[in-house]
Amino acid sequence: MYSLNDIQTNEEICYKYLGELKTNRPIKKIIEQAHELSPELKQFCDKNELKLSKRDKGNLGKYLEFTLFGILPNNKQETDLPFADIKTTMLASVFNVGKNAKERLTITNCGNTENYDTFDNLKNVDKISSYNYYNKIQKGILFVNEHTGEIYSNLEDKLNTKMLKICIYNIEKLPQEYQNQISKDFIDIQNKIKTQTVSQRGQKYLHIHPHG
Repeated sequence: MYSLNDIQTNEEICYKYLGELKTNRPIKKIIEQAHELSPELKQFCDKNELKLSKRDKGNLGKYLEFTLFGILPNNKQETDLPFADIKTTMLASVFNVGKNAKERLTITNCGNTENYDTFDNLKNVDKISSYNYYNKIQKGILFVNEHTGEIYSNLEDKLNTKMLKICIYNIEKLPQEYQNQISKDFIDIQNKIKTQTVSQRGQKYLHIHPHG
């Protein structure tokens, strides 16, 4: 059994808990198993109400944060857990290719192109690890879910789809070629900010969007 506090604050125990969750089956079944592993987490979810908008594209991610970690939505810029950020993505089948992510994952807002002074912290650091939001980039927990091609009209439809895998990552432990490319992307982003030509063009893994 796992305590809610350990799931939220102890990196080793949290990853052990996630390792016990059996994937490649409906998301709602995985949530049921999580609540069996942590009755305290189930009690938290039963006592608290999670209000989600049907129009919110991120409602599945917020629901997983709530039901698997006991985290309620907030506007804090810190990582979701002290040791990792939590992300959710959906993979769709692509003919003759395999599976492909439906969209890029948003890390955080880093500035506003209507006022380039808001990018000063990002523009002036000497390397990516010195950036003040690096903790939201470096380590994370990624829930990879299946997208069947159907239009999901509500959250319940999404919960009936499969969670394919839970990926725990640390970019500092990726093969060096990937780390090098992420650093190149960061430098490209800095140069585009300095020249006030912000776009995703030329970046491979780490991107900046024109809206910042």
